[in-house]
Amino acid sequence: MLVLSFFCQITANETPDFEQIRKGVVQIRVYSQGIDSYSPWLSEPPKGSTGTGFLIGDKNILTNAHVVSNGKFIQVQRHNQTEWFEVEVKF
Repeated sequence: MLVLSFFCQITANETPDFEQIRKGVVQIRVYSQGIDSYSPWLSEPPKGSTGTGFLIGDKNILTNAHVVSNGKFIQVQRHNQTEWFEVEVKF
């Protein structure tokens, strides 16, 4: 399980810029297909799921492992944009 903490020090006169924070969050769409552990020669039916991730660095996204496990086709979309981009798991 991955744990992501976000620490932000806010004084009484400041409010967080949520629009800036939203730019670092992506929606993840995954099409996955697992393997039947009792009959490894059979595959489970494909299914779709979604999750979220956070941009880190220039071209990396941090998300929980369960979001992309068994992913065959993974796409991401940034906040307030319509275009989806195909990505692949690095680690």
